[in-house]
Formats: sequence, structure tokens, C-alpha cells
Amino acid sequence: MESRCEYKTGIELSGYSARYIRIPKEIIENTELDKRRLSIYSYFVVNKDLRDKTFASVSQIVQWHGLKPNTRVGKVNDKFLSVIEELRNLKFISYQEKLTKTSFVTFNFNALKKNDKYAVIYLDELYSIMFYRAKKNNKKCHVSTSVLLLVLAYLRYSIYNRPNCFSKSELDSDWCVGTDGDIENRRKIYPEAYDSTYMNIANHIGVDYKAVQRAVYVLENELKIITTATPYRIKTDNKYITPTTIFTNAYKREGNMLFAFGESYSQREIKNKERQLKMFLEKYIINHDKAVSCNTQ
Repeated sequence: MESRCEYKTGIELSGYSARYIRIPKEIIENTELDKRRLSIYSYFVVNKDLRDKTFASVSQIVQWHGLKPNTRVGKVNDKFLSVIEELRNLKFISYQEKLTKTSFVTFNFNALKKNDKYAVIYLDELYSIMFYRAKKNNKKCHVSTSVLLLVLAYLRYSIYNRPNCFSKSELDSDWCVGTDGDIENRRKIYPEAYDSTYMNIANHIGVDYKAVQRAVYVLENELKIITTATPYRIKTDNKYITPTTIFTNAYKREGNMLFAFGESYSQREIKNKERQLKMFLEKYIINHDKAVSCNTQ
């Protein structure tokens, strides 16, 4: 059977929309590190040269975060220095010179290994998050850029990524019979969605679950990167419980191509995930009103 693809055409992206970084799962879920671990790691990925080297100081990295350097004991430079040293201990970066709160050194970025698991974050997404603090769009929904990036990376890693073209094993599967229905069958079997609770996400990345709620709200309603839905099950005593929240991307990118976007894409993936969940829930109704708001205290 010849090769088949879900989308025959797409929109070719350019600039930041076409470029992405890979963030290791090992860092995403390393709760022993400071919450700035992903943004600091991202600095080295974005700023490395063709030889995977970066010449920088702690203060320069602090400024890249939109913060003001402070070299006093226990302040921001000390906190960034601690994370950088831990990234070196984990062998994601290395440096030979003595690193202090003010010195410039040459950092060597160590590429991911072939079998390392990671999340893909596009540069336009990264910069929209890094500049979010400066915008201060909604003071009632304050969330740090570090937590925004942590939550997005965790969700991006967890949301199933369905390659545009069928794999050989899929082409040989019983459900793949060579008709147009194969694409819909594939979408139902492998929905690009993930279901979890805010508490579970919080435990995996090491932040407060209310911060996760606020981050999801911003990522969905202000930055337009993800989409959510909340299925409910009604118990016999008429009390509602929320098993999980369903998360999906607001668009489908692969490499430098945009294949799908908008509600037609995200709602289809959510519906297919809901269909899977229905197999495990005896009775439930779908409440499409948003269960999360920035008024969470």
C-alpha cells in the first residue's frame, strides 16, 4: 500500500513560527530544580552559535528574562546561578571557567541524545510567553513566565502528536483499508489530546495547582496556544465531580508546516478524546462552559 498522509497540503511557515526548540522531559519534571529551569535552559538553546557555544554572564541571562540583575546574597543572580550549576551537573551544559554572579564564561550546549524524550516549543510561542510579563494584560490573572513555560512544555509533551503521514505499521493495521475513512479512523484512535487534572500536572512540574490553573487560562485565552474542555460525570447524589480536563493544541504544526488550526481542529480532537473517555465513564455530560477562571484564589 502506498504512503498516505492526513493533510495533503499545508501552509509553509517562516521566521520564528517555523523554528522550534526541544525541551527534555528530564528537565520538565525535575521538581528539585527552580521553576525557572526551562526558561534558563531555553536561553542556551536559543542563543547558541553553530558550534553550540554561548558567551554570556548570569546577569545577561537574568536580563533576557526581563528581570533586573541583583547580585546581593539570595537574590535573583544567586537563584539563576544555582539553576545553571544544576544544568551543568545534569550534563545539559558545560563550562570550564569559574562561574560567578557577574563573570562572563563560554557555555557549551550539549545536544539531546537520540532516545531522549522532549517537548517541542516553537520560537514564536516561547517569545510570546517570555514577553507576557511585560504586557501585564490582566493583573487578576498574574502568572510568571517560568510557570507558563513549564505548563506549556508539560502539556506539549503529554499531548499525543499524530504524524501527518501514516507509518508502515498503521498502513498494515486492520483499520486501514485504503479508503478515505482511514483518516477519520486514525483520528479517533490517536486523538491529539491529553486528559489530566490540574493537581496531577502541578505535582509533575512542582508548582501550586492554582498557578497551573492560571497558566492554562493565559495559554488558552490570551496567548491562544492551547484549548481545553472539561467533561463532567453526575453521581447518584446529584453532586458533580470533574474526572479530568482535556487539553489539545490550538493548531497542528509539524516542522515548518501548519496543517490545521481553529475550532474545527481543536474541537474535533477534543471530541475524539471524549469518545475514548466515555468508554471508562459510566455516565457523564459535557459542560462546555469553562471551568477555569482567573478569579481562582
